[in-house]
Amino acid sequence: MSDHSDFCARHMWNTLIQGPCCQCMTGQQKLEYVQRQVRMAKMASGECMIQCPYCLSTVGKDGKPCCSTMGRAIAAVLEREDVVDVLMEKANRN
Repeated sequence: MSDHSDFCARHMWNTLIQGPCCQCMTGQQKLEYVQRQVRMAKMASGECMIQCPYCLSTVGKDGKPCCSTMGRAIAAVLEREDVVDVLMEKANRN
């Protein structure tokens, strides 16, 4: 017998393969999802697609955000990472 806890039947989403169902995520979970994808895209050497948890579109690594919400999420993630980088740099100098 199969365990269906890895499948969101409401949104036809395989959580085992695709991760959390974007339509069921909280706002914080969506932002964390964007952050994970941005980090993976930064480390990728070739083309990397990022899935938008807001409108469910995909955008290329260097592409224009698909919606304004995704644009704000990416901006927030990049700003947060810049702040962390500055703090780490200051900590390493001391």
